[in-house]
Amino acid sequence: MKILLIIAGFLFSFLVNASEFEEAFDMSANGFSREANRIIVFADSAPNRDVVLQQNEFDFISKSLASKEAAYTNNPIYWFTRGLHAKNMASFYQQNNQPEKVADKIKKKNKFYLKAMSVDKKHSPDLSARAYAAMKSGLPDESKQQAIAAELGLGGSGESESYYWLLHWSNINELKKLGRMDDAKTALANMKKELAESDQKETFKSLVKKIDKDIKPKEKPAAETKTDRKKEPKAFTEESSDDEYYEYLIMLFIAMLILLIVAGLIEYKRRHK
Repeated sequence: MKILLIIAGFLFSFLVNASEFEEAFDMSANGFSREANRIIVFADSAPNRDVVLQQNEFDFISKSLASKEAAYTNNPIYWFTRGLHAKNMASFYQQNNQPEKVADKIKKKNKFYLKAMSVDKKHSPDLSARAYAAMKSGLPDESKQQAIAAELGLGGSGESESYYWLLHWSNINELKKLGRMDDAKTALANMKKELAESDQKETFKSLVKKIDKDIKPKEKPAAETKTDRKKEPKAFTEESSDDEYYEYLIMLFIAMLILLIVAGLIEYKRRHK
């Protein structure tokens, strides 16, 4: 009886959330919407479901999506859906303490997401900003930056305008981490230009200053001139060059020797008076 109630609850939630995928990602999974919607329903209801039922659900979705690969191999939304499913499976195995399977599903998730991004460059239907926002976390650095840039180019996936400007910051930060400083500067210039044309310029003024400071190379101290060195003699430390170090030792030895000679002469004269 318990299992029947669980199944009935699942069927009801599926009917209620029949368009959940489209609402969540602002794009349609034509041809595999049944699987896509069930993936979203699973993500929302998994903690309250029986483990055996979850595994059966995984098997059904996996087999169903795999059987449609040939027909949708050039569909970026299809590959995104595969990645989303792999992410759900990784979460399931994490909850059931199966680390090896978690690692395998995360690897597949990234593989499918990267495939979706690659296919999206050449084929339709296009991925949405929300899809890129969902994919960017956990990807390798270079791919993560590409996902952020794509989301940014689509206007961002956040409901607030603040999210959009923070997305600019995230993109610049990723470029900096990759050592692409020229690209980071260009991205900052674009951010400044867009801000100047918006009513948020003053709100994010301090953020722009911080980003500007972060991507500027640290200035090297100016080379000292001979005049500067005369005005500010170097301190006597062992960190100085070996030649300078030994020069100081010789000078100190000579000074001490002169003092000893002078002291000796004074003592000699005092005794022979």
